[in-house]
Amino acid sequence: MPFSDITAICSLIIALAAVTVTVWQGAITRRHSRLSVRPLLAVKSDRFFDDVGATVMISIHNCGLGPAIIRDRFFRIDGKRSDLRTPDVIQRMIDVGCFGACKPVLRVHGLPGISSAILPGAIHVIAKLELPGISQAALDALDVADEGTSIELAYESIYTEKFVLRH
Repeated sequence: MPFSDITAICSLIIALAAVTVTVWQGAITRRHSRLSVRPLLAVKSDRFFDDVGATVMISIHNCGLGPAIIRDRFFRIDGKRSDLRTPDVIQRMIDVGCFGACKPVLRVHGLPGISSAILPGAIHVIAKLELPGISQAALDALDVADEGTSIELAYESIYTEKFVLRH
């Protein structure tokens, strides 16, 4: 075999290896890019106490690095999809006794709009309730969870990866 054939074969092997490494590196870069802008939504409940009473705030936080684009959002009541608005769901929670004898005042409410985006680090308040006249001990003992009510948000990343938050 002449030297020029050996050189050509070696050049071909090196070129194929370079193409393979380039494709592999492109796949890794693409995966990294998707992960670096992935949203991560979480539901958080905060309680604040002052001289007048207390405030309970239920909110959605985007703890991820990319925007969460909302595709669908709704409440589930007893496992079934409900198109009730936030004030109606809060009233249901009052009716089933989630707030004890205290009668909360709903100050802020709302689910994020469809096709809206929750930016990284942003907070969207679902409900902010004032609980007038409640003591610190009663606030600590209060269980605002309603086992029959949950929230579900379908959202996606800017790469259209789909995610669902159920809480």
